[in-house]
Amino acid sequence: MDNRRSLIGRRIRERRKLAAMSQAELGRKLGYSHSAISRIELGIATLEIRDLERLASALGEPLEYLIEDLDPPVTGEGDEARSGLSQGGHE
Repeated sequence: MDNRRSLIGRRIRERRKLAAMSQAELGRKLGYSHSAISRIELGIATLEIRDLERLASALGEPLEYLIEDLDPPVTGEGDEARSGLSQGGHE
């Protein structure tokens, strides 16, 4: 299972529950079955951006709520070399 899908699914479940909405209710709003919503929340289903936009809208959130901060920041040895290149520094 993809960690990003899992995180998006958790965010969808969290927001759905805060809205006191069942999987069936959310599914009806979107034309999905309750089992499709379950697969989305479990991170099993793969969604297109337009589907994520519809989900976010049905939950009263911007798309960014579902997709922001999905990847941890990259750190390590290569950072100094990359930062030197991005700043145009040559030694």
